[in-house]
Amino acid sequence: MKINIRNADIKDVHSIALVHVTSWAQAYDGLLPKSFIERRQKLWSNTLSDNLASVLVAEMGNEIVGFLSYRKPRGDQSSNSIELNSLYVAPSLFGRSIGSDLFDYFEKGLLNSSYTQIVLWALDTNQIALNFYRKHGFCETGLQGKERLDGTILNDLQMVKSIKA
Repeated sequence: MKINIRNADIKDVHSIALVHVTSWAQAYDGLLPKSFIERRQKLWSNTLSDNLASVLVAEMGNEIVGFLSYRKPRGDQSSNSIELNSLYVAPSLFGRSIGSDLFDYFEKGLLNSSYTQIVLWALDTNQIALNFYRKHGFCETGLQGKERLDGTILNDLQMVKSIKA
């Protein structure tokens, strides 16, 4: 079935949160608190209504099966950087190139912009994500960060990719 990629809007919040939570549940079985889906719905509602990030969704028929979000990076990153904050696909559709389609659409949209690189943070235990990003030309920078999710400490690795026109 054909994948359609478009900008998300507020009516997509529940579907985005559902893809986010099911993807995390698959990748991090047993690490997610029960309240995670409600918090993800609130996060995506705030993100879309307050324009905190740009969000692309991948649809199959009328169903959202993946999403990607990006924004200007926080902190002291170069003004020529754009941060990829999220890229998730419904676990039942892993391996069908939906993530690659979303990423390629996103990257092509940046080719005529002033951005020269894409930065992201990925969990060091998520080998599927790390392999995906490496396959798409990202390299680890050596910077690491930690975040706490309901008592669990997660280690993040920063990755970067140059944008070529």
